[in-house]
Amino acid sequence: ADLESFKIPGAEDLINALKAKIKAMYAGEKATTVEETTVATKKTETDKMLWPVAIKSEVVAGFPSYDSGRAHHGVDIFVIGSNGRTRDDYGNSYSYGEIFRAAKDGVVVEVYNNGNWNAGFGNYCIVDHGDGTQTLYAHAKTVYVELGQKVKQGENLGEIGGTGNTTAPHLHFEVRLGNVNSYTRVDPLNYISEP
Repeated sequence: ADLESFKIPGAEDLINALKAKIKAMYAGEKATTVEETTVATKKTETDKMLWPVAIKSEVVAGFPSYDSGRAHHGVDIFVIGSNGRTRDDYGNSYSYGEIFRAAKDGVVVEVYNNGNWNAGFGNYCIVDHGDGTQTLYAHAKTVYVELGQKVKQGENLGEIGGTGNTTAPHLHFEVRLGNVNSYTRVDPLNYISEP
């Protein structure tokens, strides 16, 4: 008998959902429901969000933790210069002042552009995409958008900066399932198309 005939329909989605739930529990986060995780695992390449920085950039710190083991609920994206580094020969960041953009169409549901601490995010905005996902863009030099504004995928949201809890200018990017008051953070790299 061929092995395909022994597959249980939907078992792979259930296994992936349970793995994600266990991973979330170990990360100290609210675990997603099996349904939320199953929907997330069914994302196809065409469903993926746009990389939020248009120029050459890469993830320097990933999800769900820093190398030190401390929790990190998103990815830190740094612009890479022609020298292959994040800074020039004088120590200036290539990220500072570069544009970040909307990963997907949506509505701005939270925005702070006052230069304050703001829970460590500094200047930031959150876009609700109307499909149960939201994206957060933090540590901005400045945010261009306003609360309630509709944005299109690829639209400029602001400039990368170093506000809030950061050691260097970069874009802290999160993908959240739920809404602004009740959400679960998930690995952004499962949702965005890498450059």
